[in-house]
Amino acid sequence: MLATIGTIAKVSLLLYGISLPLGGLVGYLKAKSTPSLVAGVVSGAIALFLYGFYHLAGVRIGVILLAGVLAMVMGKRYQSTGKFMPAGFITIFSAIVAVLHLLVILLTGLI
Repeated sequence: MLATIGTIAKVSLLLYGISLPLGGLVGYLKAKSTPSLVAGVVSGAIALFLYGFYHLAGVRIGVILLAGVLAMVMGKRYQSTGKFMPAGFITIFSAIVAVLHLLVILLTGLI
């Protein structure tokens, strides 16, 4: 079971790292939003960097911090706009990624 949660958490991080810059690109193409593009690319690059160094100590804490910050920022945006895409989706996806990595830490003791 622990290996399964760890694998799910790692795969979720990879999908997260891929989806963030794609979302930023969509925001740029639809609304000409350069901040969306930059935020998506930077946060996606951080997520993929963390994925690449997943075997190192402390990476899971970094994932939780990144996902937690994005969940808070996009959660506030969702509250103000009421639009599920992209703010609501990223809020939920970020919360899932953070919770999965918190579970890995709690169940395995690996940070």
